Amino acid sequence: MAKIFCNRFLFNLYYQSYLYNRENQDEIDYKFKFGNIYIFECFFLSEIITIQEFISIYNDYERIFSKKKNKVLKLCLFNDKNGKAMVQYLIESKNYKFDINHFQLYIGKMCKRKADNSEFINYIIDCFKNHSFNYNCTNRIISKQEIEKQKSKPFSLKFQRILDCLENGKESCYKIIFDLSLDSIVDENGLDIPFKSYKNEIKTTRNQLLTRIVILGSNEMAKIYVNKFPNQQSKGGESLYFSHIRTYEKSIEPYETLVLNNILPCTHTIFVDYNILLKNSSVKYFKSFLENHLGFYTKVKGYTNPITTRIDEVKDLETLIYLENVRDKFKPEPLKFQSGSLLFHASLKMDFQLFKYLVESPFHNAKPTTLCYSDTSFDIVKYCFDNFQNYIFTDISFNRAFNGDLEFVKFIVDKFHSDGERILLSYRCIDRVCEKNYLHILIYILDNLPEIEISREPINDAIKNQNYEMVQLLKDRIPTKPKDKPTLYDSTIEKLKSYSKKDNRILSSLVGNPIYGKILNEKFGNTQSYFK
Repeated sequence: MAKIFCNRFLFNLYYQSYLYNRENQDEIDYKFKFGNIYIFECFFLSEIITIQEFISIYNDYERIFSKKKNKVLKLCLFNDKNGKAMVQYLIESKNYKFDINHFQLYIGKMCKRKADNSEFINYIIDCFKNHSFNYNCTNRIISKQEIEKQKSKPFSLKFQRILDCLENGKESCYKIIFDLSLDSIVDENGLDIPFKSYKNEIKTTRNQLLTRIVILGSNEMAKIYVNKFPNQQSKGGESLYFSHIRTYEKSIEPYETLVLNNILPCTHTIFVDYNILLKNSSVKYFKSFLENHLGFYTKVKGYTNPITTRIDEVKDLETLIYLENVRDKFKPEPLKFQSGSLLFHASLKMDFQLFKYLVESPFHNAKPTTLCYSDTSFDIVKYCFDNFQNYIFTDISFNRAFNGDLEFVKFIVDKFHSDGERILLSYRCIDRVCEKNYLHILIYILDNLPEIEISREPINDAIKNQNYEMVQLLKDRIPTKPKDKPTLYDSTIEKLKSYSKKDNRILSSLVGNPIYGKILNEKFGNTQSYFK
């Protein structure tokens, strides 16, 4: 029965029968079996039923549900679709009340959820603040002193709740959760509270919060922090380490906000080293920080390591043009652009506009004359063919495998037949195409380039990718790459074994093949018994 709460079609069938049965007592019994705890939980967690259906069923089984009010409320909190409406109905129409002992638990669990339930969290906190709770409606015995403590600060939250909100991007909750967690950030005298990190390093809660604000790129929380602790530079803030930044560009703005308000010093390597800053972000993200804080000086106060002004990679064309315009403002020496490296990275990023600009700009005059400009976009490859007679296409380090673009493959195959000296193709192109699981590309290459060698890799990749059609194309083709023999790797066999119980088409086709059937039997004897 629990399955009907996960499938709208099944629920409709059962619910209509249930309504009919409710009015016709002599018909077949279609009652909900809420005595079963699993069915009980599935009902309140279900996101396929409407609030009207919930109310109807709840009223029919109120005698059962009212005996477990705490559990009912807790389950409703985890219903991301209808939870708020369900709780609102239970509080306003059924006189439900939260247990204050569970405030920390409820808010903590909701903050951890990845769904955007910020509005729901704010509503639950309002419910508590409006006294829709009991001080002790559990069986747990608590002292008078603990009850008084609850009454004096019933809504104080642990520090972890702020970090959970940050992690899951619940911006509209930041301020209220921050305010409720203030007692866990600083003590009654406004001093930092020690915090033990996952590396067992003793830091402070404020420094931990600042680190997470920057790493997660939350400028909204940075502003809240600044308003709460204006001009209070965090002790030890100069040594904070911002590792595993989620999105570098988003982290610049909160860092700038904290620096601007004297919360953090502008000395952290990851933001003051130009080669890191300019390489990993677009001008629209770093322009304000660069002009208002770093000030084009390559020697930053408080930062002892030499800062390079050599630019070998940029985010986009807009950024490069901006840096060219301000290059002479940098002191004590102007920026230096490494045109060859810039062109290479533009090719890797498949940024055609940036690539073309670097080639055609008199300032850079970069030339794609090495064998490093094939693993890129079709636009760049075609541009190079049309404009550079000495350009050579090769499948060395061909990780993108034509990006799955059939027009790209057709262009290369045509050039191979008409201008073969500029196209260097080998078994590698088929290796990469099969690794990427591009069946349509493989079919075209096999039909139009029969002379291309085949290694032992494609059949293994096709099996690992569970691509039945690709296996059929390859199983009768003996590897033609020198020194390669038909081979099935142990890792391939394990992958084949893992899915053959559900779909044995590939296994059956290999067992019936004179080459690979023999390999399987040599390795495992009775192949069929091995896969049982």
